[in-house]
Amino acid sequence: MNKLDIRSVRLKSQLYEKDSIINPSDSEETQFVVNSVLCKHGNPVACPICKKLMRNDKG
Repeated sequence: MNKLDIRSVRLKSQLYEKDSIINPSDSEETQFVVNSVLCKHGNPVACPICKKLMRNDKG
């Protein structure tokens, strides 16, 4: 059986730990698409000030 190199295992564990701490981020466009799909209104429109989705009364 091969000897296990502890240094390589330690380095890999540190690398994976560092990657797991970083939060994934999405673009604003992706967040808008997801929120518009999950919105309860039929054709939502984003508020230009707060970006909250509201009902589209225009038509």
